[in-house]
Amino acid sequence: MSLAQNPTPKHVHTQLLGAVRKQLASDAMLAGLLLADEHQPPRLSVSLLETRPWASATFNGAHHHLEMALHNDGPLQQSAPATDRIISALHDADLMLNGYALIDFQFAGAETKLDDGGSSCRLHFDALTLSDDVG
Repeated sequence: MSLAQNPTPKHVHTQLLGAVRKQLASDAMLAGLLLADEHQPPRLSVSLLETRPWASATFNGAHHHLEMALHNDGPLQQSAPATDRIISALHDADLMLNGYALIDFQFAGAETKLDDGGSSCRLHFDALTLSDDVG
């Protein structure tokens, strides 16, 4: 079955985001940042920025680009321990997805920004998922 006939279902996005949040929440410090009030830094948000279909002669899947954004009301140095823990928790992580195989999950880079009274660090990750349905 071609990718056009069997596009990656949207629920893989939900599963991937849920698995990432679960992995981060297994670390007590990161769990606290995930649960932090939206308007009260420090806080951590997880977003799926892009998903592109991917296929080979025998597999259907998708490339995903995710972002972990750490917002802090202090200097950038205060974010360093959390960013290191996020990268450690997710780079090459073996996340469980129902109906899909996570083939690759890699740290792709970071960008930092200073703003009024605080700082933010955006960590980028790339993932490749394959459907268990080989058609």
